[in-house]
Amino acid sequence: MRRARKSLKGSLYSIGDLNHIIAILKRENRAAPAGAVVARQEYTEVLTTWAGLRLVNDFERKGGINPGSSITHKFIIRWQAELQNLETGGQHFLMCQGNYYRIDEIVLESDRFMVLKCSARGQVDKAGAQS
Repeated sequence: MRRARKSLKGSLYSIGDLNHIIAILKRENRAAPAGAVVARQEYTEVLTTWAGLRLVNDFERKGGINPGSSITHKFIIRWQAELQNLETGGQHFLMCQGNYYRIDEIVLESDRFMVLKCSARGQVDKAGAQS
């Protein structure tokens, strides 16, 4: 008997659901140039991969297990060893379709998939800076 495939909305994920290209970036603070008050922030690319995108609904954000959470999006990716020890909470970001997302939490969904719970941070301008 053949089992029906569930989409990203269900509890099982499929490789075919990963239809967005994302870049995972690490934010690094650089020393302030002479005469400047604020340190420069630079983003270095850690990895580029395919991901599935799921918006977090109001029930999950306001009335769910963690009310008041800033998580707005979930990105589902294949399990990657490089991301096993990724720092969350401000050091790593994700860029998808011209938008920045801060990676707030990483959940190992199974031995094949990881869920990156993120909060939207803004758009990337043409020069590559966050607005």
